[in-house]
Amino acid sequence: MTEMKRESSGFSLIEALVTVAVIAIAAGIGIPNFNHSIANGRLNESANAFMGAINYARAEAFTRKQTVHLCSADSKEAACNKNGLLSAGAAVINGSNVLLRIPAARQGIEIRPKGISIDFNNRGQLVAGSVTLSFCDQRGPASALALSINGSGQVSKGGLVACN
Repeated sequence: MTEMKRESSGFSLIEALVTVAVIAIAAGIGIPNFNHSIANGRLNESANAFMGAINYARAEAFTRKQTVHLCSADSKEAACNKNGLLSAGAAVINGSNVLLRIPAARQGIEIRPKGISIDFNNRGQLVAGSVTLSFCDQRGPASALALSINGSGQVSKGGLVACN
């Protein structure tokens, strides 16, 4: 008698279960890291938008040879809101002219300090000392970003900040 050999085709149940288990473990490790990356991206997006607005305000002050303000303002205002949060929306203002509107930051992102006006003189320098803006989310100060503006008006990103 001759024995017939049977060729296997496909996967066995054990092989399929092992594959599913490996995929589940990889997803369990990867998804929290992915969420952290998305949150970091949102903070960076807000910080970069304000960095661009700060540089624009500085350039306009120098070009116009007048004081230009970057401050919190809602979409209908042509004046700074002294008690507003920059995260609710901001504007670059020269006199009564709104030069640029910055939309509200994504939900959950807060920009501190509250009620600040960043003012550049006719030479593109900060009117008062230096300023640090904190970009915070629900993760707290460990994940926060800082934008620092020195007296000459140059902006840098990084450093430790407080979110309170």
